[in-house]
Amino acid sequence: MNQNRKQILEELINYHNQKYWEENTQEISDIEYDELINELQLIDPENQLLKKIFSPKKNIKREKIIHKIPMLSLNKVYNKKDLIKWCRSVMRNENEIFLVQPKFDGISGSFTDGILSTRGNGQIGENISSKIPLIKYFSKSHAYFKLNELKENARGELIITNETFERVKDILTKSDGTKYKTPRGLCSGLLMKDETDIKNENIIHFINFNTSSIECNLKSIQEINIDDTQKQLSEIGYATDGFVIKLKDEEYSNKLGFTSHHPKGQIAYKFNNPYKETILIDIEWSVGRYTITPIGLIKPININNSTISRVSLHNGKFIIDKNIHIGDFLTIEKAGEIIPHVKSVRSGQNTTEITLETCPRCGEKITYDDPEIVCNNPNCVGKNVRNLYDSIIRIGIENLGPSTVQKLVDIGVESILDIFVLTKEDLIGLPGFKEKSIDNLYEEIQKVKNRPIEDWRILSSLNLKGIGSSMSKKLLLENSLTELKQMNTDDLIEISNIGGERANELFTGLFINQPHMDMLETFFPSIISSKNQKIKGKVCFTGKGNKSRQYYKQMAERDGFIVCSSVTKDLNFLVTDNLNSNSNKMKIAKQNNIQILTYNQIDE
Repeated sequence: MNQNRKQILEELINYHNQKYWEENTQEISDIEYDELINELQLIDPENQLLKKIFSPKKNIKREKIIHKIPMLSLNKVYNKKDLIKWCRSVMRNENEIFLVQPKFDGISGSFTDGILSTRGNGQIGENISSKIPLIKYFSKSHAYFKLNELKENARGELIITNETFERVKDILTKSDGTKYKTPRGLCSGLLMKDETDIKNENIIHFINFNTSSIECNLKSIQEINIDDTQKQLSEIGYATDGFVIKLKDEEYSNKLGFTSHHPKGQIAYKFNNPYKETILIDIEWSVGRYTITPIGLIKPININNSTISRVSLHNGKFIIDKNIHIGDFLTIEKAGEIIPHVKSVRSGQNTTEITLETCPRCGEKITYDDPEIVCNNPNCVGKNVRNLYDSIIRIGIENLGPSTVQKLVDIGVESILDIFVLTKEDLIGLPGFKEKSIDNLYEEIQKVKNRPIEDWRILSSLNLKGIGSSMSKKLLLENSLTELKQMNTDDLIEISNIGGERANELFTGLFINQPHMDMLETFFPSIISSKNQKIKGKVCFTGKGNKSRQYYKQMAERDGFIVCSSVTKDLNFLVTDNLNSNSNKMKIAKQNNIQILTYNQIDE
């Protein structure tokens, strides 16, 4: 098994899941995402990521709603051949009736017994009935009325029209003052906010899945013109990214069964991404921790009601392989209808070669290390932004993204030490930050500063090469920070068999950063030593708790537990949000008499 590739795939999938579910953004197309999933499945068919149902992580505590019938995702196809193949695999005869309906790009919801809830993780959602005044129900007769006037239970999509989005996108902004990029992002934001800036206006529509479909048989499906269908759906006023086909006979569909991810009697057809051709005007260079990324500045084009003027060119190899020049014609595709990327290149008449000799941030000479463009200056300000961001994550500060870190660097912040001495007055005038955003940022820093901290976090926050979180924990299980600082290279090699190169990096880093570490330790009321911390057992978390997964992970590690991602025979505790779950983790736990707890029990 290619362990390196497996790890890369897991990191990419987790990264893009976070972008989509937690940040309402999307950097790659659905097709590209599915390719990552399919590759991981070939390498490791039993990988837990393939079985996980993802859902938004929210900090607001709401009443949990258990779905009597799970609200699962749908399996997807991207061409008509695969669609017909699926239809033939589930139909009992040529007269089998299917239901075809638009695949709306919104937030799935359930209206049951007068309660409106989100899809959540498919098994358990959140009660968002307080948002009913913002919602209009779309009836079969194409008339609107208030959602709480609906007499029967229904499942459907919560969505904002394109017209409404254009009208309110400059008024209804995120808590940090930035604008929502898509109707789906705005819809999610309004549903998850404690308060909204708009009152008693039915800005969100609830589209019942059962009232937006038409009946057809296999012959009708074979005659569907995909291009015409995509054009027709683009004109209905809602954001759509395909259509759903499901068996009309619900009883038969249920008999086909379900995977942990999707029902077998339904499937989604995803459209190819919309695209347009434009011209490359210039290049802007973005400096990261390790590499310099080329950003293409293009003649603005409009795709699906949004103006695009910038597109990532990824790395030096991408420019070389596609032979891109300033003045060339680029076909720009919107991945997932959100993120633009280059689909193809056509030579222009008057072109200029793309070159870069020095780093745009520090002026030092750059090198090409296939496939990347690299600045070798260790003090480059662009690299420092990325280093500081990594330190912030490792020390335990959440909700502080790279763009905010860049803004902090711009006002003089250079290290994690500077983060902990920031005052509210220092943050006034931070671009895009209003009073509430400043308060939230300051409180997040104080929350970490005023609680006990694990010693390995301090070590890993130094960003020494090869000394990440896992290695820091390993080193400090055997020694304290003070003991490590007194060791030479030979001592370091001997204690954990970490190898000469890594030992040299650690020795040099500790020597250079000792004053930094001493200062950092003074910020915390107490340091939890891994060496003196008895390991109490192993714990695994599944489902969705009342707080973030990161919160429970830190709590368990602070109390001396090793956090595992899967259930094995030597596990001590499994923590779940649903004692009646039939997941593989629950089955293995019960078979091996592992103690099962709920999040409510450990929150008490």
